[in-house]
Amino acid sequence: MEALGLTADADARAIKRAYAVRLKTTRPDDDPAAFQQLHETYQAALAYAARTERADKDDADEARAGTQTAASTAEALRGDQALRNHAPRSLVAYIQDPALEAEIERWRDGTHVQNCAARILAAAQDMTDQSFSAWLSELPEWWSLELRPQIGHALAGLMKNRCIPITDATFDLLITSFADDPESDASHVLWSARLLGVALEQSPDSFEQWMQSYADTWSDYQRFMIGLHISHALGTQRPSLRLATIDTLMKAFGWQAQEDGDNLAWLHAARRTARKQELTLRRESALALDGDAEILTYELGAAGWDAMTPQWATALRSRLARPPSPWRSLATALLPARPSWMYRFCGIVQQWFPHQLPESVHAENLRFWTQIGNPQRPHGRQLGLALARGLCVAALLAIGASLLAVLSAVHPDTESATWAFLDIGWGLVGWIALVLVQMGAHWQARRLTPGTHKRTAHRWLLPAAMTAGIACTAGGWGNGVVGAAMGTALAHMAIYRVLGRMVPPPAVKAPQSLLISGMIGLASAAMGAILWPGLAVALILWLVSLVQDAQHDDLSILN
Repeated sequence: MEALGLTADADARAIKRAYAVRLKTTRPDDDPAAFQQLHETYQAALAYAARTERADKDDADEARAGTQTAASTAEALRGDQALRNHAPRSLVAYIQDPALEAEIERWRDGTHVQNCAARILAAAQDMTDQSFSAWLSELPEWWSLELRPQIGHALAGLMKNRCIPITDATFDLLITSFADDPESDASHVLWSARLLGVALEQSPDSFEQWMQSYADTWSDYQRFMIGLHISHALGTQRPSLRLATIDTLMKAFGWQAQEDGDNLAWLHAARRTARKQELTLRRESALALDGDAEILTYELGAAGWDAMTPQWATALRSRLARPPSPWRSLATALLPARPSWMYRFCGIVQQWFPHQLPESVHAENLRFWTQIGNPQRPHGRQLGLALARGLCVAALLAIGASLLAVLSAVHPDTESATWAFLDIGWGLVGWIALVLVQMGAHWQARRLTPGTHKRTAHRWLLPAAMTAGIACTAGGWGNGVVGAAMGTALAHMAIYRVLGRMVPPPAVKAPQSLLISGMIGLASAAMGAILWPGLAVALILWLVSLVQDAQHDDLSILN
C-alpha cells in the first residue's frame, strides 16, 4: 500500500486508480523491470484488499477473521517473494486487467492523440476557467509525460491559422501544460492563434494593452516565429481588421517597412483599406445632425476649404441633413452667396461618398443644391431662384414706396412716392429680361447630346430669338435703345455659344462676352442702327458654332 501511496484501509477501486496513475509514467515498453515490480505490488495490494474486505464482513468471529487475514497476508507476501525469485515472464502475461490492456492499446493508436487534442480544444472553448482546469487535471493523458508533447503538437496543428476564442487563463494553462518550451513550434503556433483571436475579438485599445502585457516576455526568436505564423494566418484568412489593430501588429513585429511576400503585401493593402473605412466612418459621423462640428471643419479644411469655421460647417450640414423641403430650401438660397457655398459643400460630400450617400444626408437636398448652384449647367431652379430674388427686391421697394405714400397722405409736407411704383414695375421687367438672357447664354454654352429634342431646341434658339427681334422691330418695338439692347442680348448669347465650344473651353466667359457685347451695344446706340449690328454679329457667331459642332475645331487660339 505504501508503494502505491495508499493507506492500509484503501479499497480495490482506489488501488486500481493509483495503479493507473503510475502506469502512465511506467510503461512496459520503456522499463520492463519497473513495470514488473509495479504489477507485482498491484497484485499484492488487490489480494490484501480482498482479504481485508472479507474479514470486515465476518462480524461473528472477529478474532478468527483477524487470524485468517494475517495468515492470508503472510501467504500472499510469501507468494510475492516466490514470484520475484522466478524467471521473468513476457510483458503480456503481467497485463491481466482487460481495462488496462485496452487503455494501453488505445494510447498506442495514432489517432488517439488527435482525438484527445480535439477534446481538449473543445473543452477550452466551452468551459469556464475553473471547470476546464479541473477537467484537465482529471484527464489521464494529462499525467503522461510522453503524451503531453504529442498533444501539444496536435493542438498546434488544430489551432494553426485559426482564431480560437479562449480566455487568457485557459490559454496560460494550455501553454504550461502542452507547450512549456518557448522555442518549440507548438508554443509559437499556440501564441499566434491566441494573438489572432484577441486581435479579431477585442477592441483596438484592449488589443494594444494585451500586446504590451505579453509581447515583452517574448525573445527575439519567439517574436520572429510568432510574427511569421501571424502573417501567414492573416494572408490565408484575410479578415477585416481595424486600422489601429493593424498598426499595433505592424509596430509589434516591425512590419512597417516590409512588403516582401504576398502576406505582408496584403496586410499593407488591408491597412490602406482600413484607413479609408475609418475615414469614411469619421466623415459619416461628422455629417450627422448631432456630429462633431470640429471634425467636419477639419475634414473640410483637408479638402481645401481653409476659411471654414465650426459655425459655418454646422449651417452647411444642417441644410443637407434636415428633412427635404423645396420651398424652405428656395427661401434659404435667396442670399446670393449661399448657392455657391452649398454647391462647393455638395461637391466635397460627393467626393467623400462617390457610390452611396450616408443616411444622414438626404439625396433630395443634395440634388437641389447641386442643381441650383452649378454655374456650368443651367437649370429651371436657377431661373426660378433668380426671378424670386427680383420679386423680393421689388416687393421690398414697393413696401417702402407704400409707407412713403401713407406718410405723404398724413403729412402733406412729405413728398409722395407714388411715382416709384411704375419705376419698380419697369425695373422688375428689366430684371426678368436680364435673367432670361443670362440663362439663355449659359444654356447656349453647353454641348448637348446629338439626336435629342433638347439638342434641336438648343441649336435653333438663337435664330428664333433673331426672328422675334426682327418682328419687334417691324412692329415698332425695336427702335432706339430697346433695339440696341436686343442686339446686345443676341450677341451676348452667341458669344457664350462660341466660347463654350472651344477646346479647351475658357475658364471665364462673362468678361469676354460682356466686353464684346457691350461694345456692340454702344456702337449700335451711337450709330442709331438699333437692332442690326448686334443681330449681324449674332448670326455670324451662330454659323461659326455650327462649324464647331460639325468639325470640332480647336478655336482656343481666338480667345
